[in-house]
Amino acid sequence: MRMKMLSAFVLCFSLSLACVTPAAKTIELSQLLPEGHMSLGEGKIWPFLDGEVQLKPVLFQGISAEEKLKVLALEVEEDDLPTSVNVYFVEWGGRRILVDAGCGNFMGPGTGQLASVLAAKGIAPESIDTVLLTHLHGDHFGGLITEGEGARFPKATVWVHETDFSFWTSPRLVNSRPEEERAGYAEQQHGVRLLLRTLGDRLKTFNSDQTILPGVQAIHAPGHTPGHTVFMFESEGKKLLVWGDLMHNLRLQTARPNVHILFDSNPGVAVATRLHWMEKAAKEGFWVAGMHLPYPGIGRFEKREGASFNFLPIVRE
Repeated sequence: MRMKMLSAFVLCFSLSLACVTPAAKTIELSQLLPEGHMSLGEGKIWPFLDGEVQLKPVLFQGISAEEKLKVLALEVEEDDLPTSVNVYFVEWGGRRILVDAGCGNFMGPGTGQLASVLAAKGIAPESIDTVLLTHLHGDHFGGLITEGEGARFPKATVWVHETDFSFWTSPRLVNSRPEEERAGYAEQQHGVRLLLRTLGDRLKTFNSDQTILPGVQAIHAPGHTPGHTVFMFESEGKKLLVWGDLMHNLRLQTARPNVHILFDSNPGVAVATRLHWMEKAAKEGFWVAGMHLPYPGIGRFEKREGASFNFLPIVRE
């Protein structure tokens, strides 16, 4: 049976926006990562593009429409913003790991390319032994489920923060939301329940700031969802933070970090969490990878005067 597609409302609900800057559009992956991956000590990380969606600037809040359009160099809030959906494949200490799994069949045309990308790279689904989910939105877990509603990675243990698990499986969730949001939350919860049926006891939960594997730490980073999580990979003194949806639009939120997306579950917490990690990344100089940063989504942050930041895409070192 073909998987039920999420509604247009849930598409907007589930995806965070990442505006590809004109400069980033002209940079080919081969220029940024000639081997197709980055090395981190003894580990290797491949960025895979699951697809791209077009969303609207109107979803951004905490900024006037005039200022927003000026920063984005757009004419109207109904203009499309190209949004990358990134997945990270990691070879780490003999393990094969995915951080998030893309959209699968949840989000329609233009997405759900992870399976074909893995096949083209000669990576068998059975060889993936670990999946780390940043949170339970459909564009992050949809790729775990085949069109026939089976498990795409049949030998993988899938990890998610217990707070996100509890939030999305609560029987009181839908009725606790404002009436205009209930249909969207019901659709999203339907997807989570399908995931649970598909994975069974291979879906595991972790507590805050837990070491999942040697050199891989899960760190609670709430705001976008209650249990949103970032994953710090560290090997031989080198660090990469895979930060999920902490940033929703590169151009807008490096210039105005206090801007949030309409569908952050707690906007104030989301802003504080993002600022914390942007400041920390700029100060300590570690790599950052984001699911909706312009593909390949890996780079470093540096602090500018005032409250703004620059993002420096990865180049061969």
